[in-house]
Amino acid sequence: MMRALGINASPRKDGNCHILLQEALKVAKDTGHTTETIVLDTLNISPWREPNSARKIGESPAKDDMEKVEAKIKDADAIILASPIYFGSLSAQAKIMIDRC
Repeated sequence: MMRALGINASPRKDGNCHILLQEALKVAKDTGHTTETIVLDTLNISPWREPNSARKIGESPAKDDMEKVEAKIKDADAIILASPIYFGSLSAQAKIMIDRC
């Protein structure tokens, strides 16, 4: 079975991004996907900090909620990112997730 992951990058709970993301995931569910939603604003994701010591490829030195997000992204067959646009760009929540990926 295909897995669709919805990522809500809005700081507004139950706002427009939430509504639109749920509609998109409803279509995915109707076409046979299992669905899951992540709300980035409820997670603790730190900015990237390059450690002085060497690290393994694919291993993050930060131990925060991004580890859970990365695992869900790797398991997903489809990803839908919902983000408001501020000053012509994605939300800070979306940017930090993308930077950490």
